[in-house]
Amino acid sequence: MARDLGSDRYATTAARSCGATTGYATVVRVGRASESQDDAEEVFVADSDHGAARAGGGGRIWTEVVWTKKGQLSINYASGARVFKQRTTAKQASISYRATEPYMMPPPSLRQP
Repeated sequence: MARDLGSDRYATTAARSCGATTGYATVVRVGRASESQDDAEEVFVADSDHGAARAGGGGRIWTEVVWTKKGQLSINYASGARVFKQRTTAKQASISYRATEPYMMPPPSLRQP
């Protein structure tokens, strides 16, 4: 879960099963702490497109959800993902998206001192 500093907004990521013969979808929802969790808005839905995208834990694709400043949410996701929903606003916040590869730390032997 990521919290919007200076606000009661939050963003949460979850994996949702799409059925017995299909995989999982990654879902990002934006809500407010002052409201019921049922009122959180689904803003992003994607899957791995049958393995084309790098998978994260629990069958979901890799995502990074960060509030860059008050009222501005940034969602980065695996570049091979198949995107079904991508809203640009929710709960009076603006949302930007970027398809990218996950950041991975280089092995210790390759790190600069």
